[in-house]
Amino acid sequence: RVVGGENAKECEFPFLAYVNAGGSQCGGTIIDNRHIVTAAHCMVGNSIRPASSITIGVGSSYKNNLRNYRVSRVTVHPNYQPNTFDYDVAVLTLSSSLTRSRCIQPACLPTPSLQLRTDTKCMVVGWGLTQYPGGYSPNNAQKAMVPIVSMSQCKQSYGSNTINDLKICAGYLSGDKDACKGDSGGPLLCAEGSSWTLAGIVSFGNGCAKPYYPGVYSYVPNLKTWIDSITRS
Repeated sequence: RVVGGENAKECEFPFLAYVNAGGSQCGGTIIDNRHIVTAAHCMVGNSIRPASSITIGVGSSYKNNLRNYRVSRVTVHPNYQPNTFDYDVAVLTLSSSLTRSRCIQPACLPTPSLQLRTDTKCMVVGWGLTQYPGGYSPNNAQKAMVPIVSMSQCKQSYGSNTINDLKICAGYLSGDKDACKGDSGGPLLCAEGSSWTLAGIVSFGNGCAKPYYPGVYSYVPNLKTWIDSITRS
């Protein structure tokens, strides 16, 4: 997915999921044995995609080595706004439970109090395009470190009508490294304590790795209450 990234090692991100949604590619994150979190915009065309059209691949950093699971339910956030990408989050319920292994593990979800200061280095991972335009979707998932961008800077780039506390921005003002087409729904990982936590979900950008346009991510701490309500139901 990643522009300016490097190969993820095998099983380095055991919570990473490949989401094949009716032929279009997205990323996702395992959050427990039955649930994957991804972006709402991956699940909504003219209507919400039927669960039967979606498969999830897990258990490897290599696309050709994934184990596939079927989806029984798609739950898109009821307040999702396709024009502003507010509440760009969806939860996929699997038809059968994941078998955990070294390469299949849930991600940690953040505490509501997670503080991400400007310039905190986080990691984005996925199988999206390696450049844009042009580029290709690699077999080996890519990872890239990207710094958190301040809200004020991100509002300058995208406008204050679009950027709000449902979102967090990360990337370099020089361009350089970014998520790209096909990474949508995948994880932005930031350190909380001694482990990675799922701080963001790849949502949108203006092109990929374009100067002054950092990647925009759904901000998981402010969406976690809703995510928990779905996984518990």
